[in-house]
Amino acid sequence: MVDKVKVLIVDDSGFMRKIMSKILNDSGKIEVIGEGKNGSEAVEMAGELKPDVITLDINMPVMDGLTALEKIMKENPTPVIMVSSLTTEDAEITFEALEKGAVEFFPKQMKDFNANIKAIKDDLIPKIENIARKKRIYGFPFLGKRRRENKPLEKKEVKPQKTMVVDKTEVKEPIELVVLGSSTGGPNALNNILPKLPEDFPSGIIISQHMPAAFTGTFAERMNRLSKITVKEATTGDKVEKGTVLITPGGKHMYLKRYSVGLPEVIISEEPKNAIYKPSVSVMAKSVSETYKGQVIGVMLTGMGSDGKDGFVEIKRKNKAVIIAQNEASCVVYGMPKAVVDAGIADYILDIKDIASTLDKIVRG
Repeated sequence: MVDKVKVLIVDDSGFMRKIMSKILNDSGKIEVIGEGKNGSEAVEMAGELKPDVITLDINMPVMDGLTALEKIMKENPTPVIMVSSLTTEDAEITFEALEKGAVEFFPKQMKDFNANIKAIKDDLIPKIENIARKKRIYGFPFLGKRRRENKPLEKKEVKPQKTMVVDKTEVKEPIELVVLGSSTGGPNALNNILPKLPEDFPSGIIISQHMPAAFTGTFAERMNRLSKITVKEATTGDKVEKGTVLITPGGKHMYLKRYSVGLPEVIISEEPKNAIYKPSVSVMAKSVSETYKGQVIGVMLTGMGSDGKDGFVEIKRKNKAVIIAQNEASCVVYGMPKAVVDAGIADYILDIKDIASTLDKIVRG
């Protein structure tokens, strides 16, 4: 029988702690082993209880979440999910927390109780389970290799994938576009790619990252400050230009349209409204397959589920795309890349640290 995932909840709201504890415990797969109401308690309890995962609120008295995170990472490194309200200010702090060691974030929706309950069940529980599984298999921090021996959840030992070329598609013409999809763990993964690309990167890049609407603009601005190339949140009418990264706004989808002359243009739309993910990687990629005639590159990064697989199959078929999948060892959650690998369309399976350099080499022929 697999041991339950042990979780420490830290939030200054007693109501939030109570709700989260009940929902996580009721899942049958998670056991809440402690509750803290400020950052100081978080640091102390992390050392005493040795949880598998910590959920850590950002805004708390005595010691804020960011300060507590730094102390936890120094004294008792543990996978931390930051719990953030949907504000621009909290978004900036959240991305800073991810750079300081947090593995993921969870946006709480205090104004809508039912939406918050659903998000905890549908989003937070799977994140906790996947992150704990990753920790038990590969250890923590997630650096693409085992830091120490841990018993995996499965009976057999799971070996990290090495950088490998599966069945390299021949690059016969200039690469016109890089199509990139990511979800859980994606902000950190993108932070390991975009700032490493050179100023003269000779292709445009479009990205769909599963992220709340209040966060994508802040994330794009942060990536723009850290990168040599231009990064912005996409708007309708933007041109897809070389050396420019366009990130789909949260809660919407990106389509591309090519007119008779000029560069392809972006269309931002809420359709399809019934899509499971908004933005959807597959919606974006399928639009590329209908807009571009030349070769493109598809990059699938860490994330839960299989969004993007169908779209990447289309660009592989119509655009003879070169497909790169992030390897399991460096993913926070090996879901979306695994779907691409299992579909048999991945040309490269790469550690996150190797993706930027490989992209640059392929684009330059």
